Formats: sequence, C-alpha cells, structure tokens
Amino acid sequence: MKKGDAVYGAVLFGEHVFYVLDKGKRDRLDGRARFLHVWLVKDGVWRMSRVLSFDHDPVVIEPELKSHYRARAKGSPGARVFTA
Repeated sequence: MKKGDAVYGAVLFGEHVFYVLDKGKRDRLDGRARFLHVWLVKDGVWRMSRVLSFDHDPVVIEPELKSHYRARAKGSPGARVFTA
C-alpha cells in the first residue's frame, strides 16, 4: 500500500494448519484455515492492524497430498511435520 512514494502498509495472506499434540503420541494434523493480516507503518514501526482468520476446516489428507504437507511443514519455522 502506497501513498505517493511512501509505503505505509502491506497485506499478508496465507494458510495455517493446526496439530493435536498428545504426550507420548505422534503429532496429528487436525485442521487448517486461511488468514489475512493488514500491516501499517506508524512512526517508522510496522504493526499488525487487522487479523482475519477464516475457512476453518478439518483436514483430510489424501495420500497424494501427504508429501505436499510434509514439504511445507519442513520449510516453515516452528512447523511440525505430518506423517501417516
């Protein structure tokens, strides 16, 4: 988002996944949702202004998608890897 030559904001859009963490058991992929964050610059500092989280659904992983979620999780800091 720009006003003249100055950038004053940004929009971040993505998908997050949720895992069930039971002690002594393998982490289990349980759900997914999409998100939208609006960031604004004020006094030179970026701050999150709005957060939208939507399309929350349970996750059903088809066999051909397991490697997709595994690869995405490995590339995301702090993410957990889904294994069947």
